[in-house]
Parts: sequence; C-alpha cells; structure tokens
Amino acid sequence: MFAAGDALKYRVIKKTPDALELNVTECRYAEFYKKIGAPELGFSLTCSGDTDFSVQKVLVPTRLTVTQTIMQGAGRL
Repeated sequence: MFAAGDALKYRVIKKTPDALELNVTECRYAEFYKKIGAPELGFSLTCSGDTDFSVQKVLVPTRLTVTQTIMQGAGRL
C-alpha cells in the first residue's frame, strides 16, 4: 500500500526467485517533506522503516538493503 496512488515510481532492476532489486525514481513522500522543509523528518518517519522490515523475520529469511534515498538527496536514477 505504500506505493498506492503512484506515490512511488520505480524501475525493476532484477527479479528472480531469490532477489528483487528496485530503483525508486520518484517519491511523493520525499517531495512533500522537502516542500515543508523537513527531509530529515521524512527520512525518519518514512524511509527508516524500510531498513527495519520486520516482516522478513516472520515470513521468509530476507535481507533488505537500502543504499540511498531520494529523501536524503540521492538523484533520480
């Protein structure tokens, strides 16, 4: 649901039974927090949840790696 309503636009880099790699190219959450002058708050409330990803501990052994975020100033890929 996080990407509902085109909140995120992304490109699939790799999709196999063992891996899914995405590049987020647009993020409405980042646009909102930048507009109100609070990208650090946006990172804390929105992006940091990605690194916790507690579902992985329950369902399937998974590793989620976030290397950079638009919220923290990464360019759009």
